[in-house]
Amino acid sequence: MIYEWSISIPAGTTKANWQKKEVVLPKGVIHKVDVVFPPGCAGCAHLIVKKSTHQIYPTNGDDDFNGDGEVISFKDHYRLPYKNNFLQIYTWNTGSYDHTVTLRLGVLPEPILIPYKPFESVLASMKRLFGLR
Repeated sequence: MIYEWSISIPAGTTKANWQKKEVVLPKGVIHKVDVVFPPGCAGCAHLIVKKSTHQIYPTNGDDDFNGDGEVISFKDHYRLPYKNNFLQIYTWNTGSYDHTVTLRLGVLPEPILIPYKPFESVLASMKRLFGLR
């Protein structure tokens, strides 16, 4: 499942006065992240993603995503343990023009990404039984 949000950021929105958009994702694993900065952003549009007070994207909490005519794309394995997982998308725009950035998150159930996980204990028991390591 791919979730997508296009977020319009008014010109002159400071980091101290950033916009916050709360989204809800299902239980599973975020396995893919795309952040799209269209041409013209010139590094002025910024985006971070938090879960509660913890910044999850980008991983280093003292920085943010920004760009100009590029897609920041990467694979991840961030577990979402609950039926409803609340994430906050924070954006700001230090430029003189409005910008729209797009965030896409791919979420799949953990058994699809790691299909053998439920059988790990069974396999370990079988290995012990047959003396395999």
